[in-house]
Parts: sequence; C-alpha cells; structure tokens
Amino acid sequence: MALRHPTTGSGAIFKAVNAGLAVGFSLGIVLSMTSWSSVVEQAKATANNKPFCIQVADNGQPSYRPADTLLDLSGLTLRSKFEVQHHAILVVGDGEDPQFFHWSYRKQEFVPGVINQRVAEYGPGVTCIPRRDFADGLPMLFRQTSADRYVRLSRQHTFHIPAAYQPRWSSRSLWIAAPAPDFAPLKTAWDRLSARERDSNWVFVQWNSDWLLGLMASTDGQAAEQETAFGLQKQLIVQRGRDSKDYESHRYIAPADRPASGANPTLITCPPPSGQMLKSCQHRFLHGSRHYYFRHRPEDVPRWQEMQKKVLDLFASFEVRNAEHSDR
Repeated sequence: MALRHPTTGSGAIFKAVNAGLAVGFSLGIVLSMTSWSSVVEQAKATANNKPFCIQVADNGQPSYRPADTLLDLSGLTLRSKFEVQHHAILVVGDGEDPQFFHWSYRKQEFVPGVINQRVAEYGPGVTCIPRRDFADGLPMLFRQTSADRYVRLSRQHTFHIPAAYQPRWSSRSLWIAAPAPDFAPLKTAWDRLSARERDSNWVFVQWNSDWLLGLMASTDGQAAEQETAFGLQKQLIVQRGRDSKDYESHRYIAPADRPASGANPTLITCPPPSGQMLKSCQHRFLHGSRHYYFRHRPEDVPRWQEMQKKVLDLFASFEVRNAEHSDR
C-alpha cells in the first residue's frame, strides 16, 4: 500500500506550525540573551569595580547555588519557587564583609538587602566566590563540573567540600551525606533517598549549642536504671506512649558541667532498633559552639569518641582558615 503525500492544505499547515515553532524558539533565545545581559550589566554596575559574584535559587532545596552559566541568569531559568527565597543574590566585596543585593524583576535591577539578613554574625549562605571577572568567565550553556562546593556561613565559617559528600546548607546549618561509623561519602544520590534514609546517612553541624544543652538537661521520661558504660553515664529511660504502653530506650551522657577527660558534651539516645530504622541511635555532641548530629547502630556506641574524632577531623579538612578567595 503506497503512502499518500500530504495534501496541499495539510502541507501548508505543517510548514506554518514548524515556522511558528522556529520563530518562538528564536524569540525565546533572543529574550533569554537580552535578560541575562541585563542581569550581568546591572551586577557590574552595582559592584562598581569591586569583586562580585551571583548566586541563584536552588529550587531543589531552599538555598542558593552559584550561577554557573549565562543561561542561569536568563528570564527562562532565573526563578525561585520559594516565597522565602530570592531569584538571585548579588554578593559584592571581599569575603570578610560582603554586601548583599537581590534581583528585582519589577525594577530590573539589584536591590540592596536580602530576606532574613541578620545584623549579627550570620547572614545568607554564600556559595560563590567574588571576582572582578566573575561574569566574563561564565560559559553560555554548559556548566563546568566542580570538584568541590564552596559555602560561607559567616566570616568565621567557610568551607570547601568535595562534591562527593553532596553538601546541603542553610544560614546556620551544614549537612553532608556520610554515614556512620566510617563517614565515607555516600554513593547513593541524595535525591533518591527517603526522609528516613537521609536521617540515617547524613552528618550535620549547627551553630545552636544552647538548644542541645537544653535537650541534655531535659527530664523527659523516667530513668529506671543508671550505671556507667564506655565512659558515659548510661540510663534506662521508660516512657509511657499514647497507647498506654511503656517503651524503653537507653540514653548515654557525657555531661557539659562534668565532662570526662577531653570528652565533648555528648547525648546519645538509643531506642530498640527496628527493621525500618537499624541505625536507631541519635548521636549529638558539642565541640565549641558547634552541635554535631548523626545516627548509628546501638553496637557502635562503644566507639563514640572514635566517631566524634572522625567527624571533627572531616569537617576540619573542609574548613577554610583564611579569606584568600577574592580578587581584591
């Protein structure tokens, strides 16, 4: 059976549709080029010859990532899905005391200030490194993969973290995908994990020591037994559930007011493991102003000091001790 050629009418419609798509695509490219050109020019004008960089909304999480391409700055992609997040933030100045501006589509310029900007030490996480030639070095479409991730939470807390650790952050928190007890990079992609799996495979640090000290002083539940184990105070805690049944868990403490020799204030809580949560122990400890958290199995409790040292050494290897990132 022979195939019929399209009729003259249908052929004309087919050509018209293709022509319309081509025009629409071309118009989109032109508008995109125009919009990123405007963003770049406004950034340069606002920076006024100071080092600068631009970070854009990471819509996979409520934080920011560096603008890696000019396409990231186009009207087609420069959009935040979160109300508490700007489309883009312009960072101006060196790493010690940068100024922050946000992109306004209504004004078509960078406006001073950002959401949740703090007068105190902490501000929005900075994920790009200011340079005078920042925009000039951006490729048009295809980003260059980076071996690490830069994040500056304050002038005292700046990190370069290998991408294998899949870091996440907020203004006063930093997460890496590194399961206990060895804290090697997790090989599974973060986005493929359920909330329960993420909690079992991450380590996070927060700058909220008062919150943990309050948790350690909590008397939630009844201490049925007390003894010393592995250099920690061990308690058997009995709690009454909503179903009127009693549930037992173990709590291990290195008190903040009576620390063991060289020990960090520590709180480890271990309910009975289940098939869904084999890493049932929640391990929290303080080191200076930092509160660290991770999960591990009950049989790993005797290694508590070893695991803490691994976590501290790991984050110390990420930390940048000076501000030599800017082109001053």
